Amino acid sequence: MKWQDIKTAPKDRPILVIIAGLHPKTKTPFVPEVVEWKDGVFIPISAPDDDDDYLSDSWSDNLTHWMELPPSPLVQSTDA
Repeated sequence: MKWQDIKTAPKDRPILVIIAGLHPKTKTPFVPEVVEWKDGVFIPISAPDDDDDYLSDSWSDNLTHWMELPPSPLVQSTDA
């Protein structure tokens, strides 16, 4: 798995996205977000349904890279 240009991102499933570089205020790297395509933009899955901040600002426009979600860890059976 490696980061790919956001222009190639699929819109039919959840993916991991990031903004390359450092946050201008905190000077720390941006944190990757799991997003889905909704209403013409990528919206973090964790965003509340009634939160229009991601639609009203340019957050989605600033995304630079994406990658597939890693597989979920397998749950090991404790039955012996």
